[in-house]
Amino acid sequence: MRTQHLLLIFLIGIAFSCTNKKPDSVSTIDTLVVNFYADSLVWSEEVKLGGSDSTVFALGIDSLYRIHGVSRENVHTSIGKYQKDLSTWKEFYEMLVKRLEYLRTRE
Repeated sequence: MRTQHLLLIFLIGIAFSCTNKKPDSVSTIDTLVVNFYADSLVWSEEVKLGGSDSTVFALGIDSLYRIHGVSRENVHTSIGKYQKDLSTWKEFYEMLVKRLEYLRTRE
């Protein structure tokens, strides 16, 4: 009887440890954040090259938040979360590079 209890406890422990697996990093990365970040980098370069001031930059960034349907807090929280895990951070940058390449070929 005691062995059965130990086996049951062991199996319950395994079941709980399996349910707490870390989700795949790709599924945890918000593509809206990636797309916003890529577009904000492009906008930043356009402002620098065009010699515009910080007001024009800020207005453009505000427009990008609206276009992508994300908030400053959402972007800041997501980026902070990605930075905490090296593999997620790497995956974020890989997705960012793909987005930038897509934007470049679209022009």
